Amino acid sequence: MKGGGFPAARGFHWDAACIVLLCLLAACVFRAGLDPRAPVLLGHPTQADVTHQFYPWRAFAADELRRGSVPLWNPYVCCGQPFAAGWQSAVFYPPNLAFLILPVHVVINWGFAGHLMLAGAFTFLYLRLLGAGRFAGLVAAISFTLSSTMVLRVFAGHLSLVCAAAWFPALLLAAEGWRRGRRLSWALFGGIVFGLQILAGHPQVAYFSAAGCAFYLAAAVLFSPRGARGREAAGAGVFLAVVAPLGASLAAVQLIPGIEFVANSIRGAEAGSGARMLSFPPENLVTFLVPDALGDFVGIFCWGRRFLWGEAVYLGVLPLVMALVVLLFRRNRTTAVLACLALAPLVLALAAGVPSASPLLEAIPGLGVVQGPTKALFIAVFALCCLAGLGAQRVLGERAARLGAAAAVLLGLAAFCGVEAFRTDDGPSAWRALVGYRKEADPRYWRVLDDPAFLLEARGVFREGMRRLSMLLTASAGALLLASRGKSNPRLAQAAIAGLVVADLWSWNARFIATVPVSACRWPSGVVRLLARGGGEWRVTRDPRSAVAGINQNIVDRIHAFEGYETDEVRLFGEFRGLFDPVADGAAGMFRSPASLKAASLASVRYLIAPAAAPDPAPGAPVRRDGAGVRIHENPVAFPRARVVHRAMVVPVETQALALIRWPGFDPRGEAVLDAAPGIVLPGGPPSAAVIARDEPREVVVRCRLDAPGVLVLADTWYPGWRATVDGADAPILRANHAFRGVALGKGAHEVRFIFRPASFMFGAWLSVLAAAGTACVLPRALRRRAAPRAGG
Repeated sequence: MKGGGFPAARGFHWDAACIVLLCLLAACVFRAGLDPRAPVLLGHPTQADVTHQFYPWRAFAADELRRGSVPLWNPYVCCGQPFAAGWQSAVFYPPNLAFLILPVHVVINWGFAGHLMLAGAFTFLYLRLLGAGRFAGLVAAISFTLSSTMVLRVFAGHLSLVCAAAWFPALLLAAEGWRRGRRLSWALFGGIVFGLQILAGHPQVAYFSAAGCAFYLAAAVLFSPRGARGREAAGAGVFLAVVAPLGASLAAVQLIPGIEFVANSIRGAEAGSGARMLSFPPENLVTFLVPDALGDFVGIFCWGRRFLWGEAVYLGVLPLVMALVVLLFRRNRTTAVLACLALAPLVLALAAGVPSASPLLEAIPGLGVVQGPTKALFIAVFALCCLAGLGAQRVLGERAARLGAAAAVLLGLAAFCGVEAFRTDDGPSAWRALVGYRKEADPRYWRVLDDPAFLLEARGVFREGMRRLSMLLTASAGALLLASRGKSNPRLAQAAIAGLVVADLWSWNARFIATVPVSACRWPSGVVRLLARGGGEWRVTRDPRSAVAGINQNIVDRIHAFEGYETDEVRLFGEFRGLFDPVADGAAGMFRSPASLKAASLASVRYLIAPAAAPDPAPGAPVRRDGAGVRIHENPVAFPRARVVHRAMVVPVETQALALIRWPGFDPRGEAVLDAAPGIVLPGGPPSAAVIARDEPREVVVRCRLDAPGVLVLADTWYPGWRATVDGADAPILRANHAFRGVALGKGAHEVRFIFRPASFMFGAWLSVLAAAGTACVLPRALRRRAAPRAGG
């Protein structure tokens, strides 16, 4: 290979045919959601991410963009919070422009399938760049595309994670191309890919991808010949020095506001404490062979220590065998680098569960903020799939004696698994002893482990998995034996290997390819009509037991809600939410507990959506509607979102302000707690009315007439980037009642205009535009420039 190009350029049409084949395979697997006429979404009905997050988010963003407004702020959840700065909004991700012209559910479904196609295509191209044949590329691409790491994320509705992870093979493709050719175009391509990963909406995946790429290059340096290590290290440094700044600059419109959001969020306040979150329990290693050993969320709930999509790491039995074969029989620089790339994320995820490893993990820059080391496992799976592809190519030319010995080992393991699957001498007590560790970890939630019926069912699922493993090991042994005799007819051996890989992964994934109707993404029309009558003056909350009106789904119909199903929230709002009585019974407790009722009234929470069969939250609470499976209760003492108070207490210390609000002697009806002096003399007296004249996501206009000086309190979250004018003149925004906004007003009639214009967005947008323009100028020249020939490693 010369100049970092692909082998056999004259056979490009065959490479293209292989990529088309991969796309067709992904389309067949996810065909249930790819008919644009079917009003369904890919994802399981029991998993809420696609119906309660991504559908409302994408619908809101598309609606705002069609109106000519960039959706920087979402006022409909958590008393208002940044939207575009929320990473998973993915407002600036180029493929999401399709939401402007196509139905939301169509773009989401094709987003899932299309990005899996993209992952398969780039995996194939990466193997080809390594010098592997098309068959090796197909095996690797099929294994990665249909692995549990990718398919289970579709099942769970993790759209942004799938979109971001799909670009990782392209990032390694760029890194390997640079290693082999030192062409600037490869570095620019890597920077573009990294920028797209950030814009795709999952910062953890982008973080781990960048770390994985750097580790890949470091491993390549380590396994280079001694005389070439200096040159390799310098080249790796140059590549990273181009890719990281370029990608960050291209995505600055998302990155800079996102960093500002994290700095003002709950997650940012907890930075450093999350390095051990979502570790990979060691017992989950069994899922490499028996993916549903701990439940599958379909036939039986997942009783392990993590969610199914985070604890099952399955790329197929034969691909795992092929990866081991190439490591045993074909150890070279490429396989060593890929083995290290597979091992590092696995060790990181396992170490996150070891208390003694905490200081080391917390020393890794950024890990405590991004959290969730298990999210790096897609890198391990990708590396193993690449090894599987190389192994599939290797077995076709391996000595028959070696393959025969490997087949014998597989048959022995198959016999052991078969015996274990049909054992009948271990009843529920033995199985309880095996899984008892889980009960000790959370004895209240996992009381089900004391249920003999559940134990038998769980044991039955495990046995079925062992039977399946026994059959797959036997089939894998047969594939190796066929490959040992395949020199005369390699096509037959290739067909058998590829067929077994597809059959294994497709048969296991079939149960997870589910759809949910689009109607499940919205509130009932009757509920929407009733709540919309109040305009934006009041907020609604919901009892978590209410299955009809889902959290976040109010965004679609622009109904203001108190809570939200968000990946992060503004720290001030989160602390305000802590004012609610922890003993109270969920959202319904807002109306029963005096402390919670005070906080709910300050946040303008007037309506509670509860199940029709739920008891009344408080005696005398009016019921506004009883039907459609819900009852809407009213809080008659709630304060409107905008009002003017004429008394205030200045408490600059946040913890003291919260304590004062919680104090029973604090009367919120005519008084506010401010973080700074308002600059006017407040005479006291009852509150004055204010009217919201304009209520848009990025602009709120309030009109009021005062007989005496006062402070306008708007029960919307205080956040940097909001500006206020009073009758056209700039005015400072005070922090009122810890989390909300306040503006001092003199006597008379006033128009107060709040507008969200964050400097972080403007700076990020200009930086992205400049980076895109610079890349557009340099890239064509880089593509035309011939690289100096250099041997690949």
